[in-house]
Amino acid sequence: MTAEEKKILNDKRTAINRKNNIKLYPLYKAVGFDTWFYFAISVSYYIHKGLSSSEIMIRSAFFALFSILFQPVANFFTEKFGKRNTIIIGNIIVIISIIVLLLAQHFWSVIIFVILNALGFDMKYIAESNLLYDSFAEGPHRREAYSRTEQKGYTAYCVFQALSSIAAGFLFNVNPDLPIYCALAVTVIATLISFSFAEILPLDKKPFTETRKYFKHLFKKYKKINKSNRLRALLLITGIGFGLMYISEGYELQLFDKIAVNPTIVGILYAVMIAMRGIGAKIASFMNRKGKNKTLTFILESYAINFFLGGIVALLNIPIEVKIALLGILYAFYSIHEGAQHVLERRYLFSFSNDSVESSISSIKSITDNIIRMIMSIIASGILLFADIRYAFLIMGVIAVVLILIGTAYGKTRLGLQPEEYTKKDKYE
Repeated sequence: MTAEEKKILNDKRTAINRKNNIKLYPLYKAVGFDTWFYFAISVSYYIHKGLSSSEIMIRSAFFALFSILFQPVANFFTEKFGKRNTIIIGNIIVIISIIVLLLAQHFWSVIIFVILNALGFDMKYIAESNLLYDSFAEGPHRREAYSRTEQKGYTAYCVFQALSSIAAGFLFNVNPDLPIYCALAVTVIATLISFSFAEILPLDKKPFTETRKYFKHLFKKYKKINKSNRLRALLLITGIGFGLMYISEGYELQLFDKIAVNPTIVGILYAVMIAMRGIGAKIASFMNRKGKNKTLTFILESYAINFFLGGIVALLNIPIEVKIALLGILYAFYSIHEGAQHVLERRYLFSFSNDSVESSISSIKSITDNIIRMIMSIIASGILLFADIRYAFLIMGVIAVVLILIGTAYGKTRLGLQPEEYTKKDKYE
């Protein structure tokens, strides 16, 4: 076969693979983006396993720590074995981690679950979005088409996650392990779907073999990308939002447990929040047009306001039903902004970049997110050692305001500029 014939065959095969990946991705994201049935009852389940409130927050810090440590490993897998294979392996590791959680009897066995779960999701995180991005051909509308497909998948995920959260509350009341068994079943389905993806590679791509050279090159790439003032500001702002999201969610679920809200009601409330994330993802483009280049800053500021007001509501001496309703309204707005951030931050991160650095950008993003999440989780856990969850909520609300003032001040002169105002270094090409 001549070189020209090989090229024609490769182009045809690649076109078919691209179309297949784009068609399959929203379904996969809906099923496999994160663990169904788990989050709404997670705090109740850990308490059922014997963990204290402080240990639950420390568990989050451990997850963040191992997510950081596994980033270079996940990036290495992506480069050496391909994005498709990395997604499959990541899903299999997540399956194993859920089985470990079902068997866990104490805090340290839960930490084994956390370690495996962090590795699995690191691999998935780096490979999934980048495989989708590779599936769109070069062109002026590539990023827009990519963002629409991500939005479609994430919106579907929010719908199904909301429904599973309602079911999880009912199932937990029957048997605390039932929601986790359901989470395991859905993850198996996601793994089976991932086998249908195709790697987007040229025929003449050489296999990666030099491990030491790869890691040296990877860290050089990290260093080069991180010279961008724009990227540093973007990572700081989205990282603070990411950390606050997890702390807020953990505190809220612990507060519901403290005031003895039935897991079924918690599942319904969590479902509402997830549904609001889906709405946020759906209107992300509209918010971006209205907010122009300041949308992420506006979203971050709204997080601080919601967290602080949530702390005040937690302390109010009002009927439980009213307190639950007020917290639900606050976090509905919070969740709308969270859904919008999920869609928009990927678009902003990949602006001014090229295909050769996108995996590294995703990796740096995950590392930054988890460093901030780990620090926040340690602080949140420490507060719970001496303060009731209601007071802890308010204290963390004040800390959230301070962090966001720092983040927005740092980003003021580095984000939201016109394209021509950025330097070549800021474009990290």
